[in-house]
Amino acid sequence: MDTDSTQNLPDVHGYSVTESTGTNPANLERVVPEEINVMLRVWLSYFKRWYVFHYFLGLLAMTLALVLAAEPKAGGIYSSYFSDYRETIGILSAIATGAVTFLRAQEKASSYTNAWRILNCAKIKYLYGGGTRSDLSDAYKQGEDAIQQCQ
Repeated sequence: MDTDSTQNLPDVHGYSVTESTGTNPANLERVVPEEINVMLRVWLSYFKRWYVFHYFLGLLAMTLALVLAAEPKAGGIYSSYFSDYRETIGILSAIATGAVTFLRAQEKASSYTNAWRILNCAKIKYLYGGGTRSDLSDAYKQGEDAIQQCQ
């Protein structure tokens, strides 16, 4: 095996990380437990889902409220159309606004990204020789605690 061989890891936020697979004693191969990699992927996935959900509901609520506020006055070409659906649009706007508030999607997205950052930092530290498996375990627990605070 070549002492300078490397293995490319997945792109994370536009940055490519390379893990050494050389046999040089000063640059020992560090293998991150698969459970840690799985949790990083899961937490990043949950962050993205809650983030998209937050903006979807927020934009929907805002758009529906704007449609109600901008309803053409009586005699306009669309006035009968809007009057037929005004109540439905108002109810949908209220539901979307309530869901954004009740589900706290932005807070949940933030908790998952914070958990991901804690564990990812520990993983990077571990890969470059500055951390132990115990540090990875502690970081996982801190990440779970960060998520739990939002639940």
